[in-house]
Amino acid sequence: MQPDGEWKGACLKCRYSFPVHTDMEFYLRTQPDIPYRLKEFTCPVCEHRGVDLDFRIMMSVREAIYFVTCKACKHQFPEQSSLEAFE
Repeated sequence: MQPDGEWKGACLKCRYSFPVHTDMEFYLRTQPDIPYRLKEFTCPVCEHRGVDLDFRIMMSVREAIYFVTCKACKHQFPEQSSLEAFE
């Protein structure tokens, strides 16, 4: 956590740093398409559809990775976002 209260992540190989966003309630309220997309994500373990958004990282302006939890089996996994390309 940074002194300003923001989180940062870093690649262990190249040390590239990126923001980690944890206020998902605010994000879901301000991005109305996201809840619909979360219903479409398929769990790689149980293959059920529908996940909860835990947090997201912004690798670049056009690339984000969502960290999600399957609503059925509670498996946690990352999911590449395609939505940032349209913002």
